[in-house]
Amino acid sequence: MDLGCGTGAGTFALLARFPEAEVTAVDSSADHLRRLREKAEASGAGGRVRTVRADLDAAWPGLGAPGLVWASASMHHVADPARTLRKVHELLMPGGLFAVVELAGFPRFLPEGGPEERPGLEERIHAASDRHHAALMPHRGADWDPKLTAAGFCLGGAPRLMPV
Repeated sequence: MDLGCGTGAGTFALLARFPEAEVTAVDSSADHLRRLREKAEASGAGGRVRTVRADLDAAWPGLGAPGLVWASASMHHVADPARTLRKVHELLMPGGLFAVVELAGFPRFLPEGGPEERPGLEERIHAASDRHHAALMPHRGADWDPKLTAAGFCLGGAPRLMPV
């Protein structure tokens, strides 16, 4: 399952990494899901992808019992992460894996203090973005470890990279 799938970058990575798997792609945006479905059909993977429109802050539809739930840059969008994490914990099949990827901040593209003609430009852009998103996404940049353990998950130690 790709939770908060957007237009499907994670969905297609999961399909490539697990060639026998079927992926349930969940998002609140009908447009994102439509685009994902079109890409899946065009790539020949349409039969392996199920799209489900759902607001993770509302009642969840039947999603089955996945063995793997992937959530990349989506958990910070939910209003009540504790509730969402508990729902994922309840949903997973016994022994299943919940892989959460969240950024501590947005990537940098300019050298610190740069560019020379406008010193500190990127710092000002990041500060403005942080102010804008503070009320919209109060969980952006959160420490997810305590939230995950409170929901019943056992942490797998140091972060590991999974090649795709």
